[in-house]
Amino acid sequence: MIWWLLACGGSGPENRLRSEEHQQPVEIQTAAGHYRLTWQSWPSPIPMGELFVVETTLLDKEGKALENGTVRVDARMPAHGHGMATRPLPALPTCSAPQQDPALLAAIEAGTLPEGCSYPGGKYKMEGMKFHMPGEWTIRFDVTGPAGVDHAELRYAL
Repeated sequence: MIWWLLACGGSGPENRLRSEEHQQPVEIQTAAGHYRLTWQSWPSPIPMGELFVVETTLLDKEGKALENGTVRVDARMPAHGHGMATRPLPALPTCSAPQQDPALLAAIEAGTLPEGCSYPGGKYKMEGMKFHMPGEWTIRFDVTGPAGVDHAELRYAL
């Protein structure tokens, strides 16, 4: 079953997800409508105080997987004014020529993907995420792709 959430900055019930209701995958649309994201976490539901991974499939408006974009995921607790205690890192893409990991990671963090690199099937992973306390978290997906830069947010109550 896919849960559809509108990804906007509001706080309405349509973009909130409670950990006990979390069924995967979850599909959201970016704020400007350029992309759709299907995401899931490992483990699920997201545990408090433990590392987890977020895998996102990036799709265009028509539902075609985009392999040559970038997706960054971060989370904050708006009520507390802080983010996670960890610094999540994106999994590296598949590249046709050898790439230097530090330079490749810096390019991805800047929202660019070097020529000859891709994420097969449009699957992007963010590793090292951790919700260290209970409460409401805002998960933000920053996306760069053929239609430009966009983002999606949803609220996740732990």
